[in-house]
Amino acid sequence: MNRFFLATGIASLLVAAMVSSATATTIFVAKLHFATSTDTVRNAFEHYGKVDSVKVILDRDTGRSKGFGFVEMPDKKEAWAAIDGLNGSSLDGRSIIVKVAAKRGERGARGTRGARGGGYGARGAKPPARGGGYSARGAKPPAKGA
Repeated sequence: MNRFFLATGIASLLVAAMVSSATATTIFVAKLHFATSTDTVRNAFEHYGKVDSVKVILDRDTGRSKGFGFVEMPDKKEAWAAIDGLNGSSLDGRSIIVKVAAKRGERGARGTRGARGGGYGARGAKPPARGGGYSARGAKPPAKGA
């Protein structure tokens, strides 16, 4: 009987640990200076509480910052204090934007052809014919009065 309570106690501790890590707030930071490092961003956010991780997004071709990143903070109150305190503030000479990051499924379908239109459909499809309705390319329109 004691084993049952011990096992359920350990299981509830594991669930509590998973829930607390799952409730970490991910914060989106934009308009960063291209020379801003992860350490600079971390130092700015650590004034408001514990920071789990910082990721400044880099261009894969140049290795240079793309000017935005993400910060994870485990405590929601500290995260909101950081958002309120840092949004619109200056970091490395730039006024930054700080807000709660949208989950991947909640973001717009930016960059996908299907959601925004464009393209010609399937790969290899030909573009629509041009020429104002004349059937043969290069054909001249009929003369007036003919």
